[in-house]
Amino acid sequence: MGRRIAILVGNGSFQPNSGLETLRGPANDVAHLADVLKDPERGGFEVQILVDRNRGDVLPAVEEAINGAAHEDLVLVFYAGHGKPDSSGRLCLATAETRESALRATSIPASELMTLLGQPGPGSVVLLLDCCFSGAIGKEFFRGSATDELRILMQDTSGLHIITATTGTQTARERESDDGGLVMGAFTRQLVDGLRSGAADRNGDGLVTLSDLEQHLVSTVRGQTPRRTTHDATGDPLIAKARPQKTPEEKRLERLGSWLAKGKLTTDLYHELVGVIEDRGRPQLSAMVERLLDDPKASAKSLAGAWNGAKHPESAPPAPPPRPVASGNRAMTGVAFAASVPDAPAPAPSGGTLWTALRLPLTLALASAVLVVGGIVVIIIDTEETGQMIGLLGFAGLFAAAVWGAIALLRFVTSKVRAG
Repeated sequence: MGRRIAILVGNGSFQPNSGLETLRGPANDVAHLADVLKDPERGGFEVQILVDRNRGDVLPAVEEAINGAAHEDLVLVFYAGHGKPDSSGRLCLATAETRESALRATSIPASELMTLLGQPGPGSVVLLLDCCFSGAIGKEFFRGSATDELRILMQDTSGLHIITATTGTQTARERESDDGGLVMGAFTRQLVDGLRSGAADRNGDGLVTLSDLEQHLVSTVRGQTPRRTTHDATGDPLIAKARPQKTPEEKRLERLGSWLAKGKLTTDLYHELVGVIEDRGRPQLSAMVERLLDDPKASAKSLAGAWNGAKHPESAPPAPPPRPVASGNRAMTGVAFAASVPDAPAPAPSGGTLWTALRLPLTLALASAVLVVGGIVVIIIDTEETGQMIGLLGFAGLFAAAVWGAIALLRFVTSKVRAG
């Protein structure tokens, strides 16, 4: 493959007395197109940028590129800016020094540019024009077309392919992007996006030819009709290579690999997740993993937690342990009190002492008495209702202790009688 040479010209700033409106888009057009054209994985061009330059800078650069090119080389020339008709209706491309009062002498007449591009040298020359002629209306600026005059001029030029932003009666738009307020020509924006994303590869062969690019622009540029013109030109120049679009599965696997490399996933978990994506033997798990990987807000931690929860569902949680007796002025509930009272043990075996027989009933009686006192205190310093509840629990405990103590005492006496 021969050399690939691109001359990118953008003019948006003019002298105060030029009679031309300032454009914000051409510098952005040139910068973004240069990025994709000089990318060795896409365009692979040798790129020369000329922004807000005089005709004395632009024309020599074009002529040198043409004269230095061999038959197997491709030369691409791009222009973004004002296109103005002179008094004879002949197209002129505005430069930084252009004045409407001396339009032809201070601009680049299309006829002069075509003469340079028609010189023998490169095998193919591609000219892309996104040119304008009128001022701003709201967020939009309008660029005038040059299609009709260029078609006439090309009668004397061979090996030249031209794509213009519009037909001869349309205007080309320059609009602010919704993303960050970046201003670019509508034509150039779709040109750059199509090359960068690979969407301009219309037949999916991994290559973006000029025919692919034309189809892409015609189908994506809204409100205007890009037009391609050729004369004695052969072949279909290769503009760029298209990076294949990643499938959703490839994007998911790439995200998992990134998390693994950063230590956010263990090797075992990574292989499990890859397996469920590739095998799809468990559709519910696969759908869950894919949904999380497709969510830009999902993290490796959230995916790992969801995976473990779905793969090993937990059993019902055990009942919570009894709450301890509250301190201060917080009341003990009936449930907590009931949980805190131990089951009544069997009465003391025969032959034991009276203390052994009555120790636990007396302990319950003491605890109940404390509750009764606590209830009185709560009534005084907090609420009567809560204090009464605590007092009732205390009295119930005293009653239970009395019954328990009486039974224990009776058993003790009976055992002593039998033993005596």
